[in-house]
Amino acid sequence: MRLLDMLPSARFTTIVGSIALAALLVWGAYTLTHLPAQQETLSVDSTLTQDTDWKTALQDIQSQNPANRAPQAPSADKVSELLAAATSDNLTDTVARTLFINLSNAKAQGLGDDIPTQDQLIAQAASQIRQSPPTRVYTAADITTTSNTSDSLKAYGNAFMTAVGAHPGASYTATIYALATSTDNGNPKPLKALSSIGDEYAGLTHDLAKVPVPSTLVPIHLKILNNTERMAEMFPDMAEIYTDPLRALASFQLYDALTQETLRLFINIAQEFGQNGILFSKDDPGQAWSVLSS
Repeated sequence: MRLLDMLPSARFTTIVGSIALAALLVWGAYTLTHLPAQQETLSVDSTLTQDTDWKTALQDIQSQNPANRAPQAPSADKVSELLAAATSDNLTDTVARTLFINLSNAKAQGLGDDIPTQDQLIAQAASQIRQSPPTRVYTAADITTTSNTSDSLKAYGNAFMTAVGAHPGASYTATIYALATSTDNGNPKPLKALSSIGDEYAGLTHDLAKVPVPSTLVPIHLKILNNTERMAEMFPDMAEIYTDPLRALASFQLYDALTQETLRLFINIAQEFGQNGILFSKDDPGQAWSVLSS
């Protein structure tokens, strides 16, 4: 059984996607906001006093130097057209273009250098990084439910681990190794392994869907099915780390989160066995649950 390979080991990838994604967006906003700007000198002959009306003073300044008049807000329709034109199938390109358009729009209104505006721009960019809905969602109608007896619980535990053992390639460790080896060496070849890993997750989901499930474990089992199915869907996007890095990082972040949640669900099942006095012998496939129950 390679249960631990399927699940996260040592947490050495702690939210890599989140950190990289946030750093990229912040760096982009900072770089664009600090582009060299032409310096202009404003010469004002009149001296303002405390009693001077500020509007009159501003008009006086603008009349002396029309180039320094307060900027006019660009047409909202024009901005919308530009944002629509910036959208493409490549998430990284789309976010970069829309970030630049929104920043340019803010600059045209005399904004962009202040923290609230930059936070808003980053939030707008981050909101575009969302996953499409799952291709398939399993329901109770897709599985066979059995009575909640000691025999059915033990049979379930053995059948579950048999399915896991049949798909050692559904591995968190192998996923991290492929991504890390590729990015550390700037070599896309290791990413080819992601396709077979994704297929293994899909195969695991298919086999787990055929396991008869005791009624008390149906909600947990369904959640595991939908998690592993969703994990399998993340691998094509993770393989796009060089062509669409934002999409790849967002997919890895979701994959990592689903893996953590699935580990918690596995532990819940192991605890259910313990509470019901279900024991597995050393020759039982279900012996692997002892790793989690401890």
